[in-house]
Amino acid sequence: MVRQGINIINPPFINAYSSLGSRQRTKMSNTIVEAITHHESYPAFYMLNLVIDDKSVKHSMLLVLDKIDDGYVLELFDSNGELDRDYIWEDNVLTLIDMILPSLETELETTVSFAEVRAGLDCINTVGGGNCDALTLYYASLRTKLSMSQSNDILDESPMSKKRIDSINQIIRTSKLETWI
Repeated sequence: MVRQGINIINPPFINAYSSLGSRQRTKMSNTIVEAITHHESYPAFYMLNLVIDDKSVKHSMLLVLDKIDDGYVLELFDSNGELDRDYIWEDNVLTLIDMILPSLETELETTVSFAEVRAGLDCINTVGGGNCDALTLYYASLRTKLSMSQSNDILDESPMSKKRIDSINQIIRTSKLETWI
């Protein structure tokens, strides 16, 4: 994907299922802000690699920082749809976002709005668990060329088939990442 101009910061996993202390959250927030604001071009991508329970179940989401007319927007993409604060790991992700936003505004010296990419929209994971990496990278490939709204339109128009998701997962496993649109 780097060869295609899609530079995704892919950090280590974050423990999202237990309550984190303010020091840990501040450190994660600062790390994310530092990484995502030092790009020459936008949108900038930051993969959220999450451990979501005590059995080491993992999930991937994507933060996208993009310039807009009067500032920036921080987008959160989750292939499973809108986050729900009733689930502790989802609440922990949203709390981390709450910490990131003011830090981004300070670093960028302008306003930063927030958007959940799939808020109010259907889950795009139509083939079951274990596909969040593929769906997240597919969204990143769309988002490099299109707006959030246009990317959502494509996601809603043509659901990903199992064959296509399996193909992306195979590319991920063999490290031959590229764009798929």
